[in-house]
Amino acid sequence: MVQVDRVSGADVLPWIPQLAALRIRVFAEFPYCYDGDLDYEKAYLQTYTKAKDAVLVLAREGERVVGVSTGVAMQEAQPEVLSAIRQFGWDPQSLFYFGESVLLPQFRGQGIGKQFMQKRVEWAQLRGIYQSVLFCAVVQPEDHPDRPVDYRGLEGFWSRWGFEPVPNLVCHLAWKERRSAGEFKHALQFWKKDLIH
Repeated sequence: MVQVDRVSGADVLPWIPQLAALRIRVFAEFPYCYDGDLDYEKAYLQTYTKAKDAVLVLAREGERVVGVSTGVAMQEAQPEVLSAIRQFGWDPQSLFYFGESVLLPQFRGQGIGKQFMQKRVEWAQLRGIYQSVLFCAVVQPEDHPDRPVDYRGLEGFWSRWGFEPVPNLVCHLAWKERRSAGEFKHALQFWKKDLIH
């Protein structure tokens, strides 16, 4: 049975090695096609333990982490993300950012993604200071060589949760794909949901 719980602060630390390996494994899939680095992932995850307002939602089968979903105050998000928000003219103090959700394939379709969303939205609402939550999703070309023939995006799932794409709000993050010689920038489209307190 999979248990889904929120953790934050120093309570994240024991899980970082598993989380780093999990991110590399899942993000290797389309659409990210990420050629990950374990040391980078561990350092990235450490930022959530130091942030003033951050949460990780862990899906665990016993002591094995099978999925994770993250959130952080927009002011403490990655510089590229925060910069895009400021350039768009929005106040980051009123926004909460959903970083990423990864889940092993064999555990998908069991409602865990819904719990990821619910527990992060509740976290942001309980703070009482955020007007909206946002995330950004990578945009890959239709002819990407690693796009599966039967690939189905998550746009329908996001829409059912009340998220809508924000026209012209895009950020760019660099990472190495498996087929690439080095890192290059990828465009990510922001999606937004207004909170009801």
